Amino acid sequence: MKFLTALFATTATALSSSLFDFKASEAAWYVINDGVMGGVSSSTAKIQNGVLEFSGRVRLENNGGFASVRSTSGQYNLSNFSLLRLRVRGDGKNYSFQIGTSNARGILYQFDFATKAGTWLELDVPLKAMRPTRFGNLLSRPVFDSSRIEHFGFIVANKKAEEFKLELDWIKAQ
Repeated sequence: MKFLTALFATTATALSSSLFDFKASEAAWYVINDGVMGGVSSSTAKIQNGVLEFSGRVRLENNGGFASVRSTSGQYNLSNFSLLRLRVRGDGKNYSFQIGTSNARGILYQFDFATKAGTWLELDVPLKAMRPTRFGNLLSRPVFDSSRIEHFGFIVANKKAEEFKLELDWIKAQ
């Protein structure tokens, strides 16, 4: 019986990996708003009680319209996994989960999702469903390479002025 328990624990570890659980010792996440293009949207990202809170206000002046948060750069090889699982709590608005890779400069791979106000949701993000985008425009290529991930992020860009709040509990690879 002890052998089976040990074997199961080893197998379970191989089948799932925690990428972020938002403990205070984790690398910082930082915001990138439309100010990089002249816009005036504002947002903050802070980790409290094991949850990353991304909140702010999207404004449309000066061709603005988005706010985003991104993990600091790293090296992630997820080629042995087929999906990411996210635990999020939102405000009823639509968001996109984004991944940047080292072999596709300027291109972000994106997965869109809706939130339910005040409710924690567990979202499955199949890696093969990540769509390449550049400046919010869908591209037909290149193919997503899950072995060369540099960063993860979230963006709100609903083409309207609005306040928002998205909370992230964890991100796991499965």
